[in-house]
Amino acid sequence: MPERILTNNKNQNLRPPAPRDSSIPHTEDRWLQPAVTDDDGNNAPEVVVDPGKEVKPEQEKEHYISPDRAKHDSTAAADATGSPGPRAVQHDGAAATETTDTRGPRFLGFRRRTLLICLIVLILVIIGAVVGGVLGSRASHHSESAQASGLGASTSTISTPSATSANSVQSVSTSSSTSSPTNTGGPVVKAAFKYPSIAITGSGLPRITKLFTLHSSNNSVTLHIKNSSGWQAWGEVSLHVPPFKGSPLAAASWVDGNFDQIRLYYIDENTELVELAARCQNGNECDWNGEKSLVREGASNTTGLSISQWGNTTTAPFIQLRLYYVDDNNYLQQMNYNGGWKDPVVPGQSVGENSGLASIADDDTNTVERLFYSDPNGNFIGLRRNPGHAFALTDVWFTNTAYKPTLYNLATCLYPSTDLSESYLTVKQIVEDGSVAEAWKVASQGDWATEASADAIAANWARADDVGGAIACTGWKGANGKANQLLIYSIGGTMTEYWLHDGTWTQTAIFDT
Repeated sequence: MPERILTNNKNQNLRPPAPRDSSIPHTEDRWLQPAVTDDDGNNAPEVVVDPGKEVKPEQEKEHYISPDRAKHDSTAAADATGSPGPRAVQHDGAAATETTDTRGPRFLGFRRRTLLICLIVLILVIIGAVVGGVLGSRASHHSESAQASGLGASTSTISTPSATSANSVQSVSTSSSTSSPTNTGGPVVKAAFKYPSIAITGSGLPRITKLFTLHSSNNSVTLHIKNSSGWQAWGEVSLHVPPFKGSPLAAASWVDGNFDQIRLYYIDENTELVELAARCQNGNECDWNGEKSLVREGASNTTGLSISQWGNTTTAPFIQLRLYYVDDNNYLQQMNYNGGWKDPVVPGQSVGENSGLASIADDDTNTVERLFYSDPNGNFIGLRRNPGHAFALTDVWFTNTAYKPTLYNLATCLYPSTDLSESYLTVKQIVEDGSVAEAWKVASQGDWATEASADAIAANWARADDVGGAIACTGWKGANGKANQLLIYSIGGTMTEYWLHDGTWTQTAIFDT
């Protein structure tokens, strides 16, 4: 609006207008324009006014200034005899009253002052509407986010299904106090799990197993260690660089002389991929060397992390690591460690948002490496490769929709058969009915069993707290020459271990805080 006023002012004549034709009546609005006629050479001005008004015969010519002024300049209009500027003389039967015309110019029929006030009011109204709309939109966004994360002022709670309930499945609701989270909402839902992520690693003989757990209550990571005496709580790991809420975890370990080397990986709040190193002895005496950023930016915080470890975990030489993560464009990235970390390379696969990652290196089958994830269409993908070769797609999939891969977390491990004659490969996850489902196969063969395992169907594994919840497994041949497999996930708010040894599954509560 102000620009239009300025444009109109520029279009006006900035100099006094030339005399009008005498036939055009003299008007009192806008800037007055006298009509000048020739009076026998005397050049006496004759002023034409509206009917009914008496005019002096010798009224002087009016003086005009630039039309952007508010009124006539009566001082400049005075003639040499000191006569005042323009005036309107009225006679109503009494003495004549002389008044000076002080009305300003008009635009679109309005005085400039009135128009200016209207413009100011209009601008204030527009500003108020814009600010109100922005604040309202933000309030709505925060409200929806709070409800989605279970932090809003609603009646929703996260229930814990019983170990014997076949119908207790986690879902999110803002209207029911008995519902629990579904897979909608991506990392917001995962961050709401009591234990969003876990990572397990083991090394040495006798075997020392390390379990890292991310706690949503205070966004901390704890370490529990299992040796021949059972599980022991090492305590909270001091992280100067805090993890992203709901961050995935990955871990590796190996024996280095008299020490046990441990590595923990996670994504921080700035989407950096962080490594934390420790050196332990006597089982649980650990010195932490501080965090180091392996990838400064661009790591996705909505997908998984996984690490494959090459080399004998009982000796330090020739240890190699392959760390897998997903970038912010949802492409798989690979980092290699062989005495030092190399820059990331892109295998080329596109990974679905919120997908878990699970990888394993199989030294017993021609050093084959496998990687599992969900693609952008939700299909369960299995890849395999030999060292020095590109990944090739395998025929891994879940044919039963009840066991279709969910989001967030996957677990894979190799474990020996009870008679040690074969090695089995398994991929596990917590599916839509809350049960633990797996694809498994003889590692050296090509056929997969693509349904839930017999153990899951027989209810040897209780239903989990969270669909897509944290899950991990590991397998090894013990010092006594017997087969072992650990499966860990949360049941009833307690991190729980299923341990397969001597051909039998046993269940143990590790911790519940």
